[in-house]
Amino acid sequence: MGNWTTVDRIILMVFGLAVVAWVNGCAEPVKDKAHDLHAAFSGNYDSVVAAPSGNVAMATRAAVADLHLILINEKIEPDNTNTIVLARSPSDEKVTVSIVAEGPDTTRFTVTTGVFGNSELRQQVVDAIKLRLGNVVIRPVTQPAGDGSYRAPATPAY
Repeated sequence: MGNWTTVDRIILMVFGLAVVAWVNGCAEPVKDKAHDLHAAFSGNYDSVVAAPSGNVAMATRAAVADLHLILINEKIEPDNTNTIVLARSPSDEKVTVSIVAEGPDTTRFTVTTGVFGNSELRQQVVDAIKLRLGNVVIRPVTQPAGDGSYRAPATPAY
């Protein structure tokens, strides 16, 4: 470490300790109930539900109202299988819910609050949608299983 000053070394040590603490779970986004590192970085919660896309869209609109979010825009594709709901919190935090039909009774929805966005707000929206949907099978999406399909985590994320 040839020409490094004491200040440089201290900064490097603090940075190293911060990285170690973050990796060990001290960073709030990593504690997100999604338990998905990619989701924590991207600000997304991606899930597949056993419900038609129209039901998920209605549940999303109701969840936005339940959480006192301000509905900014709702875009429904002409084929009526894809919907994007854009809302803002009273503190002006953007929330986007993307709803995509994967089959007649299977829908993927993604709640986004932005990169390093408010994970608590994101989880509140997910919970409100789940509450409105009732008793449907919900599984967080982790990563492709190799054949293009997605697999759920070994342990439940909730």
